[in-house]
Amino acid sequence: YLPLIMRNGYFLDDNYRSIQGYYAWSGDYRPISDYIYYALGLSEDFIDTYPLNYIIQFVILISFAKYFLEELMTRWLINRRLLNYVIVSIFCVFLNPFFIQNLYFRYDSLPMLLAVIAVLSLLVIDNKKKHLFMLVIALFLYQPAVLGYGIITCLRIIQLCKFQRSRKIIYLEITQNSLALLVAFLLFYTSSVLFLSPNNYSSSHFTLASSLLVLKENTEYSLHNLY
Repeated sequence: YLPLIMRNGYFLDDNYRSIQGYYAWSGDYRPISDYIYYALGLSEDFIDTYPLNYIIQFVILISFAKYFLEELMTRWLINRRLLNYVIVSIFCVFLNPFFIQNLYFRYDSLPMLLAVIAVLSLLVIDNKKKHLFMLVIALFLYQPAVLGYGIITCLRIIQLCKFQRSRKIIYLEITQNSLALLVAFLLFYTSSVLFLSPNNYSSSHFTLASSLLVLKENTEYSLHNLY
């Protein structure tokens, strides 16, 4: 059993939390995750709510998939005869191995799911203030989920091209989305530094200078390969 624990990080995290009795996501700058479980356990103490959290996340997933499907068909003016193809495309999001792996977490899975849904919903939401709000929520739930916003932006551009919008509208969409992501990161970073105490891992990985350096390196690498 021990090799299995060491080979799968999610089992290791789950066992630490179960044995030592803590959530402690605030130290990873994910305080909303803590408060979700405080609400489920009706206490600020550690309470293992399994399998309630699993039941809740699958109800949320099914409800969101239905809402998302209907909104997508309506907003993109997709012919109802293509409904099955759209359903299959949504399955590619929620049934791919990388997403399903996250659902194996006993405790982390619910916040992860909510973060992914928060970002994915922006494909069918036009209000940029809501974009900013949902991005900030996603960052305080599970930071890697916001990487999907780039894909959402690409799909929204394809939608604008489909409806033959002007270049001005397309450039405006790209600019607004980029600014929304930048402001969300600034709000997240400022709030985290001012109000949250990092754990050992976060304190060594969450510095503005190193983050900007990595961003610069990734941007240069990406532009070089794109060119």
